Amino acid sequence: MLNNLYILFIVALLISCSQKAEEVSVTVIADSVAATSDTSIIKIASETQVKQDSTTADDDEMATYYIVIADTGKDYYFLDKELFALHKKMKLKIDTMERLYNKKKDLISLPINHSDEIYAGEYYPRRHPSNELSLEYLNYYNEKAPEKTIALVAAIFGTQEEGDKVNAAIKTLMPNAYVLKAKVFIGCMH
Repeated sequence: MLNNLYILFIVALLISCSQKAEEVSVTVIADSVAATSDTSIIKIASETQVKQDSTTADDDEMATYYIVIADTGKDYYFLDKELFALHKKMKLKIDTMERLYNKKKDLISLPINHSDEIYAGEYYPRRHPSNELSLEYLNYYNEKAPEKTIALVAAIFGTQEEGDKVNAAIKTLMPNAYVLKAKVFIGCMH
């Protein structure tokens, strides 16, 4: 009986880790920007579809994405305030992916009692196209970035054009915003 459960577990693990990145559509705020004179309210008028393409034939576990980074720094609390201000002004969603800031470990991490036993108490990165705001470690996307540098990620796209559109809107509020082209590991992390 125990052998059967073990074999079933191994088969399930192999299946979950061997799935290729399928094309995924994510509704993303983009296209045109209309701002009030005081730039306190920015509306992005239309929606486009982001496709998770960008995987190469050579390596289906890596994808090239365009990451809109509103700001970076080492102070979690400052960037968290900026995240909520951007959320309020641009009406963008926030997705923490159940992660919290662990002050004792100085780490953005899943809760210690999270159901994912491998990553419980550890950092787990955003790895797929999305239009939600989140705080991420920049060195996951840019290996030259100093360790523990936090990025206020506004969105992740499969094309530079989509990233540039959203970046232009965010730049009106966050002048340091930019688009980072990054090779992102999208394979199984378990």
